[in-house]
Amino acid sequence: MSVGYSYRITALIVLLSLCMGTGAATDPTRPFGYGEKPEIIEVEVPEESTEWHLNGVRIYGDSRSAILNGNMIREGDNIENATVLEINPTFVVLEQGDRRLVVRMLELNIKQPARAITNVESKNTR
Repeated sequence: MSVGYSYRITALIVLLSLCMGTGAATDPTRPFGYGEKPEIIEVEVPEESTEWHLNGVRIYGDSRSAILNGNMIREGDNIENATVLEINPTFVVLEQGDRRLVVRMLELNIKQPARAITNVESKNTR
């Protein structure tokens, strides 16, 4: 073998050992913190801080029901430590302990009530 050929093989072995000795290469496109376990934070929520959401009301004759916080309820039912006292077309009255709560389906910021339309003539003439 020639001296130049053995020099090249030795240089190649040295370069390979240097590259392999540096450890695993990191991906430069990997997001920061990827693969780390997220920190779990436990929060204690008191029972009295229930948020109430009235999604719908159904009144048919004497039968009244509503959907409150995703649950179907009727007057007299208990839901999340509260008793349903009344179901009305736009609100529900609850009793929670010694408090009475009114959960409204619609906000009361109506600027002007709707007016009835009378004597409407059809504009579509043939």
